[in-house]
Amino acid sequence: MAGFLESGCGLIVGLVRPDGVPFPFRAWGLDVLDPTAGTIRVLVGAGELARFGTDRDDLAGAAIAVTGSDVRTLHTVQVKGTIDAVADVTPDELKRARRHTSAFFDVIVELDQISREALERMVPVDYVALVLTVTEAYDQTPGPGAGARMSVQS
Repeated sequence: MAGFLESGCGLIVGLVRPDGVPFPFRAWGLDVLDPTAGTIRVLVGAGELARFGTDRDDLAGAAIAVTGSDVRTLHTVQVKGTIDAVADVTPDELKRARRHTSAFFDVIVELDQISREALERMVPVDYVALVLTVTEAYDQTPGPGAGARMSVQS
């Protein structure tokens, strides 16, 4: 699962606003820090997180879902957990975001024939890292097995 989520798949983050309204937005890279403990860092646009409307320091303990999907096959994995911290990104993570985004865009350009220039408009100017502990994992690939629980360490 770690290799898949780090591969350049499409990543969507889901939070829930204090009023109970879901808040989805795109992520731009993911690093599995400790597969045994289920600790990951997800890179998101700072502007998107600001639109969530909560101070970043207040996000510790908030529920989060991260969904990764292969654009070619629709193989999809969703992990759920809680946010441990919101952190500034490192130079290495910025490189990771560029590689992840490039791999993701390569497939979209190939399959959907959308220009890279159009896709580049989605890329955030600034990033932050959401550090979280995964407590649940699911295979969300469309089909009869969708929703099947997976091992967090898989």
